Amino acid sequence: MNSSVSLVSRRLRAFTARRAGLAVCLQGAPGIGKSYAATAMLRETPCWSVTVPAALPLAQLLAALPVPKQPAVWLERALKRVREGPELSLDEASALIAGVLAAGAPLVLHVEDLHDAPERIEFWQRLALGVVRTHGVCLLTTSRTELPAPFERVTLDPLDRHGSDALLQAKAGATLPAEALSWLFARAAGNPLFTLEYFRLLARRGHLWNDGQRWRWRAPSEHVMPLTVEALIEQVLHGAVDTPALEQALGTRALLGSIADEALWAHVAALSPEALREAKDTLELRGVLIGRDFAHPLYGEVARGALSAVERQALARRALQRMADDPRSAALLVEEAALEAPDTASWFEAAARAARDANEEVHAARFTARAAEHTTGARRMTLALEAARVLRDVDSSEAQRLAEMALLALPDDERPVLMLAELLASQGRVREAERALTRLPERQRQGASWLARRMLLRAAAQDESGVLDLWTEYLELEVAANAKVTTAVAFALTRHGRSDEAFTLVTRTLEQARPDVRTSCELINILGMIRYNRNDFVGAAHEYGRALQCARAARLPQLEALYLGNRAMALGELGRVHERVADLEASVRMQIEGGHVLQAVRMQVAVADAWLDLAEYERAEELLLSCRDVLSRIAPSDHLIECEYRLSVLYRDWASPHAPILAIKHARAALHLARLVENPRKIAWSLGYAAIAEARFGNARESEALAQEALTLATSLQTPGQIGLARFALAHALEALGHLQQALRCFEAVAAALEAQGITDAAHEVGLEADRLAQREVSAAQRFAWFEARGMANMARIARRYFPQLGRDELGAALPEVAGTPEPVLAARLDVLGDLRFSAAGSPRSVRGRRRREVLAMLAEARLAGRSEVARLDLQDALYPGVPDAQASAALRDVVHQLRVECGAGAVLTTPGGYRLGRVSLDAEEFLTSGDTRLWRGPYLTGLQVDTSEVIVGEALHAALRERTEAILHDDPTEAARVARLLLTADPYDRAALHLALRALRGSRNHKSLSRTYHLARVRFEDVGEHLPERWADFLAQPIGAAP
Repeated sequence: MNSSVSLVSRRLRAFTARRAGLAVCLQGAPGIGKSYAATAMLRETPCWSVTVPAALPLAQLLAALPVPKQPAVWLERALKRVREGPELSLDEASALIAGVLAAGAPLVLHVEDLHDAPERIEFWQRLALGVVRTHGVCLLTTSRTELPAPFERVTLDPLDRHGSDALLQAKAGATLPAEALSWLFARAAGNPLFTLEYFRLLARRGHLWNDGQRWRWRAPSEHVMPLTVEALIEQVLHGAVDTPALEQALGTRALLGSIADEALWAHVAALSPEALREAKDTLELRGVLIGRDFAHPLYGEVARGALSAVERQALARRALQRMADDPRSAALLVEEAALEAPDTASWFEAAARAARDANEEVHAARFTARAAEHTTGARRMTLALEAARVLRDVDSSEAQRLAEMALLALPDDERPVLMLAELLASQGRVREAERALTRLPERQRQGASWLARRMLLRAAAQDESGVLDLWTEYLELEVAANAKVTTAVAFALTRHGRSDEAFTLVTRTLEQARPDVRTSCELINILGMIRYNRNDFVGAAHEYGRALQCARAARLPQLEALYLGNRAMALGELGRVHERVADLEASVRMQIEGGHVLQAVRMQVAVADAWLDLAEYERAEELLLSCRDVLSRIAPSDHLIECEYRLSVLYRDWASPHAPILAIKHARAALHLARLVENPRKIAWSLGYAAIAEARFGNARESEALAQEALTLATSLQTPGQIGLARFALAHALEALGHLQQALRCFEAVAAALEAQGITDAAHEVGLEADRLAQREVSAAQRFAWFEARGMANMARIARRYFPQLGRDELGAALPEVAGTPEPVLAARLDVLGDLRFSAAGSPRSVRGRRRREVLAMLAEARLAGRSEVARLDLQDALYPGVPDAQASAALRDVVHQLRVECGAGAVLTTPGGYRLGRVSLDAEEFLTSGDTRLWRGPYLTGLQVDTSEVIVGEALHAALRERTEAILHDDPTEAARVARLLLTADPYDRAALHLALRALRGSRNHKSLSRTYHLARVRFEDVGEHLPERWADFLAQPIGAAP
């Protein structure tokens, strides 16, 4: 209920004290909630009310009202006249009803849908004049259209996002997926009726369904609109349009969409400015428009859909007559106009030029691609290649489609062949790229130019070894290479650690080859890479800055964004952490502004790494998970691999209770993807990170094997960074195996090597591990001071975790606690592995009251996630959505008080920003430490749905349970079968959990339960359109998680 409605509601409650009467109109679009608001207001008004439709005849209206037993003489005569049949004038009729209402005061007459009875508006207006002069009487009306004075108009606004979510989740009785809520709000735009109708439609069609545990979402692939919504809008539009002028104005407005200025609107509609203004005012009065915009976006969709193809063509052609100065807007209508192909292409090319003039290269390329579709031959090839060159880094699949279009247009031209080959190579599809090159004539597939092309192809595929192999052949020809080739070779030499050769080649090319501006930028950037590889980070930052200035001067924003990211790496090595973050965030902004969304996502991985350095764990986690979500939707890539192992490092350093399983999970995912992509460097990095995760939290033998593999591979690649990580991982593996002296020597050797190379921050990080193992507090204190002086908060926190005395001030007082340092616990215990229950010096018992259980659940999840508190506002939003802050805050304080009474004063502690769980043990923490599956009584937080961001906690606990179930499968299949069923209950569509449950049941020889479990699973999967093999044995024969 908006503020105006709330005010009217308060006045309604007050007018019963025989104050002056009210005449109020609740006004708004169909489905906005007028009747709902009126009913709610009447429910809160402490007096008699009568509800009638606006079209009700006078006699029936009188019959619905409470007529006094002893009316005044004039009133009795008027009533008699109505009974005898003579028709009353408007003044007489309105005076009669006003008199009846006054006699029954206090009384509310609720009149519904005045827009449905336009012939009765004057009567209700005159009655309103009488009511406002009558004490204790209210005339409450609803209408889609605006009513004249004396009605007080209260316009109902659409729900905001929070209100829409609350309405839907109240309807569902549970939390809905965020993606579904976003989709519904985007379509229904806050209209309550439309929102609920869309909800019903999606539920009926299986896009939104409840599997018994939670709601799930699958976005519709096609445009959908509920028939009820479409019919309602059609009714509104039909009722609003009763003249040719209104019909023309409405249809034109729908076709023009967002580009309708009034002069163009009038021209296309063939109306004079005055006639259009009159039509617009009428449509606004009738609730179709608000200003120049439709009252709801769906009105425009329905109105546009009502136009025939011929009507749309005629209107679009009239619009184009006046849009020569705005070709980008005109491009939205060109295809509706159904012009001849050359004319259509001309419009799109004009739109591309306009976008290019505005420095919007990606939009220009999109327009150029559309122009190409309306041309043939050489022109089609030229336009398609022009668009593909821009889109190759933004939308590789579209760029490939355009290259193939160009090739079909002119099969004998080498340019589309080369473009297609480059695009395939950039996706790592080198063999396909080389097959594409076989389309070139034989004479072009020999000599120096052929080798040069193949080198550039390998460079695009990031196959530096291939580039250098071909370079050796090229040098034998004793032919001067062009600047693009030498740039590719210099880059490959740099990546292979051959910095001196790369430096010579770069400087010679810059001095002698006179490269173009773009190539010059790339060469200077390689100088930065060379400095970086030599651990000259000051020099690297300088060279990257030069490359940045060169790109900026040449107006090459994509290179500028890339070089900002590169400089950020050097600044990070120099400990200039905040400058690093600034460069990274500037790079992300530029990528987004340029339409390079995927590159922006990739750069955000580096931003998250910077936040990790600053110990901003939550910000880093949010960014990395968001990036992982986006990158997971496309083909596996180096950036997704990096995202996965950065998540592993994040959880390893954060050291929250649920971190171990997540550190292992993401490290294994990175290694799996790296092997899938077959990138040796990423495999080497991933092996190192996986080895550390296994050593810290998993299998020591596995850790040693991974570390040895990493070291062998990194040595063969001759890449110092990966070699250092492999040796660091081997030291962790040796420690995990109990070889402490060997581990210490290994840590110290790695630290010394890094120090000798000038990589001081990494040397201190590795040295800290040696200090931990040797318990050298003095050395650790020096490193702690070094970390703090450079703003490296994450490493400082790790040092304090290893040496708690470092976390004390000069007087010995403890500084703020470090994540991962547990408090001493009392006898109190909170169980969350199943239904939530609490125990304190006695047997476990359920906690009374849903709100109390929700608070405890949120506090437990925060502790498991490594968070120091839950903010008051977060608790209020989760427990009391839509409730004003003051009321929600008071209610929350009351819940916390009740919890302290029921569970003990120390169960919930107040923090500066909210609350946290007190000295209470958690069964989930015990499980993560011991791995005892018997602690699980049911799925995590059974029967309790909490609106919280800590979804990942539940996922981590279930992942840990799955891993432990695998471990006990052979020795205790009965227990394994029990907990596997819990995993299936938590996620009935988890193929891996089903696989595990079936294997456990087979191991326990419970074939009856095995068959029944598989049969029920098949039925569940069939319900959502997924098919499992008929026999469980065939399912088990498949790889885990494989689709049939």
